Amino acid sequence: GGMEPGRKIKSLGILSQRFVKLFMKSDNQLVTLDDAAQSIMDAAPDDEAEDQPEKALKTKVRRLYDIANILSSINLIEKSPGNARKPSFRWLGPSFFSTLPTPFPP
Repeated sequence: GGMEPGRKIKSLGILSQRFVKLFMKSDNQLVTLDDAAQSIMDAAPDDEAEDQPEKALKTKVRRLYDIANILSSINLIEKSPGNARKPSFRWLGPSFFSTLPTPFPP
């Protein structure tokens, strides 16, 4: 069975791909969760984002934090020292990703 349209964007797999893609597009390979959440919501708004944008943003940040913890545990990213209230993460590897134009389809 397929997913209903509103559910597709909320899939952790798709959210993870979009999060990693932001590192690939970043000049310094540094991404904050707030910026990532806003960027992902701007690129593909969902119903919740239109009804309650503040709540939707906070939910997206929490989900990205979960994804970031998993990516950190397998050494793909690391938490960057800095502002504790706006956590940011730095891309570590594998370095061959940085040579690909886009590692994931849009």
